[in-house]
Amino acid sequence: MTSYKLTYFNIRGRGEVVRILFKLAGVDFEDQRIEFPDEWMEYKAKTPFGRLPILEVDGKQLTESKAIMRYLAREFGFYGDTNWGRSQVDCVLDMLEDFHVDANKMFYAQAEERDRIVAEAKVRSLEILANLEKKLKENNNGDGFFVGNKITIADVLFFCETFFVPALTGDKEIIKGFPKLLALRDRVGQNQRIAAWVAQRPQTAF
Repeated sequence: MTSYKLTYFNIRGRGEVVRILFKLAGVDFEDQRIEFPDEWMEYKAKTPFGRLPILEVDGKQLTESKAIMRYLAREFGFYGDTNWGRSQVDCVLDMLEDFHVDANKMFYAQAEERDRIVAEAKVRSLEILANLEKKLKENNNGDGFFVGNKITIADVLFFCETFFVPALTGDKEIIKGFPKLLALRDRVGQNQRIAAWVAQRPQTAF
């Protein structure tokens, strides 16, 4: 039996989509959480590239969050059933990554720049959400999932990002303007295995 160990900070962040994939697949894994900054300063030197997350598969290390989630999605059958389907999953993943352009700006911003960056992030996020809803409607008029007729990594990542975008934009209600996306979030969140994980996972600030 394959053994898995995920090492990430004690937050949801980039590691949560990976944790949800394991729960969705019903596959056991070790969820190692590193406290920042106390444990991280010492642990950082042990990592291949000085960053997290890291996934260990039978002792072999895989780095970079996008590589990890794509690997597990392929392993567990959450990456589309055809090459075309997988290309559509990739399209949604790349669209979702656009949210982090503004997040990176905010991380490095001076205090006096934050209000401007938040305002710009809201404008950009509304555009991204509109495009995502348009993309969702291409499949079953938006009443199912982004690709095919079952959950893929695209839906899981979207579910995770929808709890990040309100903090990024300062607008807790931002997704409510997109009813198809809101319904999709509910569908994903109501999956029995995902709901069970969300109910019992460690409570963290973000």
